[in-house]
Amino acid sequence: MARTRAQNTLPRMDERRRRRRLALLLAPIGCLVVASMVGSALAPTLVNEHPVWLLALDARIRHVLLLATRVDPLPYYLIGTLRLTLSDPLFYLLGYWYGETALAWVDTNSGSMGRLLRVLERFFGKASYPLVFLAPNNYICLFAGASRMRPAVFLTLNVSGTISRLVLLRLLGDGAGSRVLDIGCGAMGWLRLLSDWVGPSGSCTGTDVAAGLLAQAQDLVAAEGLRNVALVDDDLFDSQLPEGAFDLVHARFQLAPLGCAAEQLTAYRRLLRPGGVLVLEDPDSSSWAYSPEAPRTAELIGLVRDAFRAAGGDFDAGHAAVHLLAGDGLYPTSRVEHVELAEGHAYLRLPLQFAASLRPRLEQLVPTADLDRLLADSAAEIERPGTRGETFTLVQTWATVP
Repeated sequence: MARTRAQNTLPRMDERRRRRRLALLLAPIGCLVVASMVGSALAPTLVNEHPVWLLALDARIRHVLLLATRVDPLPYYLIGTLRLTLSDPLFYLLGYWYGETALAWVDTNSGSMGRLLRVLERFFGKASYPLVFLAPNNYICLFAGASRMRPAVFLTLNVSGTISRLVLLRLLGDGAGSRVLDIGCGAMGWLRLLSDWVGPSGSCTGTDVAAGLLAQAQDLVAAEGLRNVALVDDDLFDSQLPEGAFDLVHARFQLAPLGCAAEQLTAYRRLLRPGGVLVLEDPDSSSWAYSPEAPRTAELIGLVRDAFRAAGGDFDAGHAAVHLLAGDGLYPTSRVEHVELAEGHAYLRLPLQFAASLRPRLEQLVPTADLDRLLADSAAEIERPGTRGETFTLVQTWATVP
């Protein structure tokens, strides 16, 4: 993103107005910082006597983990979401309004963090949406504003990602000291979340077979200062990791593209200690739809499913995950999540993005000319005024391994 930063969008604004607008952003940011300091200082008392106050004052991950089972669901999700997202629009507006000026100030005043922030900034240009969804810290929100990410997209990703993290943390409970594994972590995976979850006394290992993705993940780990994270080039089907070494194994989007579900499950169970937890996340396309109806886009989605099947995978693997685990003698639990897409939302183009990445496979299924016509027709349907939609469903399934 370094070369796509928005320039200062207020070049003609008089200095007084600039200072006033900046003060309107910095004053509440300062108040939130003070609130966090107070919450952190009083945490040993508040965590037992007034846990909701602690959540409202300082909702950093380590406190959320402590409070996940001590606070009733309604205040946990309501106050937790508000507190975690409260400063994000402020940093977004700093980047959006002041562009290069704000980013240059961060570069200059970050001290030893400057180099790592520049790495994170470059990574943001390649994965802006996942970063805002999974890791919307102050710098990510600043980069989002400076890159001119649309406000509606930013808020949708930011809020939905925050709620998803709160749900996950409540489900997982306290993971301090745990040994966890993120299989197929790619450039980010769950690394940041799991690093926070296990804390300084725990360890998080991320694996992948793609050297390029591991290199990007290493840049992210360095930029975020995730000292308890190790990255390993490891093939799930010929893993060199020790047997029974992990308290939790997480695999996201592994069943869908790779198939071989029974073999994967055997590999996951080998890596878990008795009593460890297996967490799977895979898609289910049954909710992937548009309004008004988009028949050519529906045809394209069907072709994407066919391409997965032709390669031995199953795009709808999330739908069968509960049956997979239950059939292996486990007692799984699952939850599902999908996103409603307003007109103009970037995720409306997901079928086209999948088609671009799968094009060589798609061309083995249909003639190139027919594929080009299908893509053009789908793009026209998606870009119609008033078109809305829903994403595919993400199915999260987990179980304790005896």
